Amino acid sequence: MWRVRNLLGSLVFLFLAADPCAGKRVVDFGEDVRPILESNCFSCHGSSKEKGGLRLDSPGSILRGGDSGEPLFVVGKREKSFLFKVISRQDPDEAMPPREKDALSRDEIEIIGSWIDAGAKLPESAGESFLKTDHWSFQAVTGEHRRDSVDAYLGDALRKKGLQFSARADRRTLIRRLYLVVLGLPPSLEEVEAFVADESPRAWPDLIERVLASPHYGERMARHWLDIVRFAETNGFETNRERLTAYHFRDYVIESFNEDKGYDQFVKEHLAGDMMGKTVATGFLVAGPHDVVKSPDKALTLMQRQDELADMINTTGTAFLGMTIGCARCHNHKFDPIRQKDYYAMQAVFAGVKFGERELPERKDSRGRQEISDLRKRIKGMEVELEGLLSRGRAISASRHNDKSRPAIKAEGN
Repeated sequence: MWRVRNLLGSLVFLFLAADPCAGKRVVDFGEDVRPILESNCFSCHGSSKEKGGLRLDSPGSILRGGDSGEPLFVVGKREKSFLFKVISRQDPDEAMPPREKDALSRDEIEIIGSWIDAGAKLPESAGESFLKTDHWSFQAVTGEHRRDSVDAYLGDALRKKGLQFSARADRRTLIRRLYLVVLGLPPSLEEVEAFVADESPRAWPDLIERVLASPHYGERMARHWLDIVRFAETNGFETNRERLTAYHFRDYVIESFNEDKGYDQFVKEHLAGDMMGKTVATGFLVAGPHDVVKSPDKALTLMQRQDELADMINTTGTAFLGMTIGCARCHNHKFDPIRQKDYYAMQAVFAGVKFGERELPERKDSRGRQEISDLRKRIKGMEVELEGLLSRGRAISASRHNDKSRPAIKAEGN
């Protein structure tokens, strides 16, 4: 009897511990979701009517969404999906279908929610918006990320090739490498001698902290990012006029590195700075070449505008996606999963961005006015000093290149 009781107890435990989803069938759009939409939604969001610019009778239309621009679903997250919110009537003002008596049943709501949680997969006809690729960068990350030091990665690669690390650099070489890589400047002789003489175990970590705390760190590292977003302080083209206010974006990047700002925050400010109180960060969009000479020919003017937008798209794609989106300007991308249609959909995002000057708000209090006055005096003094240097330079140049000291020009042999 004791054995029977134990056997029954084990069976009950296994039954309760079993995965409740193990026997569930995967929700299919065609078999499960579409019939619900057809019965409840197509009359207002189908081929005959498109209320709010939304159609639900084709995969492509579902992906495009309606006039609001908000996607219908967030893959894998029903509670954050607009479609699930309206059918579950979380907000009476946005509930769909509008009339309470037409509301979806709990089972129907659960089916659509499960479909979203399972990936919101649509039939292959949705391929009009997606292109398939087996490129590694588009695949889901699998496995745990290794948390060892960089040396562990390098050591694995070296061992596979039968190699080993080079001998450790001496202290003079270490400090020079650190300064040149991180600051772009060599250390002073005094700094080198002090580091060589300091044999404490904290000498190297403390030196790294001091170097990273230098304002030159941001100046050095910002150069790389400014190159990526093709920043320049002149417009380019034949006029190549100077941009007197371009330094605001440059200084923002330098300060971001010196503040050790997180990369995710850095990217958010670039792409949505106007919504986050960091408008200066969006300056990368107009940091590239700008043709200020407008043609009287309307066709050429339109071409100039297309080139401006293409520059913004290309920079955004290469800087934040690592992709050459520009190829899709003229045809579907031959390597990356980007259609020409997707390119121009992205162009619409930047359609309202134009080159121009914007005045920054000035502080109106007495302290702010005093700071502005002091800065203007400093600028005036620097201008006077600069003019003096230029005058002396011109005088020296003239004395060294006196026409009388030059040999006569002979045309023989030309």
